[in-house]
Amino acid sequence: MNTKSRGFTLLEVVIAVALLAFISVFVAQSIRGGLNQRNKIQRDIDAGVSVREALNLMSRDIQLAFNFRDINVELYNAAMKENCKPADQRQNPPGQPPPPPPPPGSVPAPPSPPIFSEEDCAPKQEKILTQFIGEADKINLSTRSNVRTQRNDPTSDQAEVGYELRECRSRARSGSNSQSSRCLWRRFSPVIDDNPREGGTSSVVLENVLSLSFRYLGPGYETEWIKSWSSDGQSATADERMRGTFPLAVEITLVGEDRSVNPPKEVGMTIVAPIRFPNNKEKKDDNGVADQAGENGD
Repeated sequence: MNTKSRGFTLLEVVIAVALLAFISVFVAQSIRGGLNQRNKIQRDIDAGVSVREALNLMSRDIQLAFNFRDINVELYNAAMKENCKPADQRQNPPGQPPPPPPPPGSVPAPPSPPIFSEEDCAPKQEKILTQFIGEADKINLSTRSNVRTQRNDPTSDQAEVGYELRECRSRARSGSNSQSSRCLWRRFSPVIDDNPREGGTSSVVLENVLSLSFRYLGPGYETEWIKSWSSDGQSATADERMRGTFPLAVEITLVGEDRSVNPPKEVGMTIVAPIRFPNNKEKKDDNGVADQAGENGD
């Protein structure tokens, strides 16, 4: 018996083509949406990385802040303070017995003339060059974060570093198309001098910055963050507890702006940078009790 082979009807072909087109459009839209979402996530990551790298750079400089103290001046003043005492008030060297008392009825020997003059006995003043000047929106400090780029380079690892916000031109565009924005500037000077706020060269660390803020914890301010710190004691908000001392930790808040999206998106982060070795001089209160936190930062 002969049977006729039967194929697809026109209606079935049209329905199959329509279904295939619908599936193709759906797959293409899914792939496009996935790629757009991937690009968006990558932009967010890139914006976050830029802010994080800037914070890491500031954190390293602050963690390596160093308060230099000349121990030779302290030893000299301590020795001269003892040597300039009257002979009967000086302490005997360790292991040496005290001198015997004069025999009864003997005439005491006249006091020997002083060995050192009044000028020699005046304590030497230590010249302080390392400073930590922190404000609410800028910071300048001496640090040991300088890196030698050449072998046997006589450059010291100490340097002056400062951070602040100033206007700058975008590096992505040049000429008349360049846009102005607030940028994070890093000032670097390999020479430590009397003015920690000036000198050296400045370079842009991050563009499109909305805000930069600092807060500080230190000797005398261990329980509450404050908005400024001045080791030279010249700031309007400084007091004697800050003079000659570095803070123990600095809180940094940096807020940038991602202009690759419309509308621009804020990207902000906050970190706390502890100073590893503040090297603060031990201070005593009116009762002679030492402030241990000022010495070791614990």
